Amino acid sequence: MALIECSNCGQPVSDKAVACPHCGAAPNAAKAEGNVKFWWIVLDFLIPLVGIILYFAKKPNPATAKSGLYAAIVSIVLGWLLL
Repeated sequence: MALIECSNCGQPVSDKAVACPHCGAAPNAAKAEGNVKFWWIVLDFLIPLVGIILYFAKKPNPATAKSGLYAAIVSIVLGWLLL
């Protein structure tokens, strides 16, 4: 049994504890939050990339090209707001 630092309050907590006895936070809460943030960053990069590729690939069809560009712009703005 090792003691780790609680990611919420900084107090020592057993690595086998389900929750911090001081603040009640789960000891792996920060790790799970970081994993979710990683996937938002991946989506924030990939969705605009797909929109820009569609814009240049579908240039002969202006309606599809514009919708791809608009999707890229909207996803970039939403990604920045969510992060």
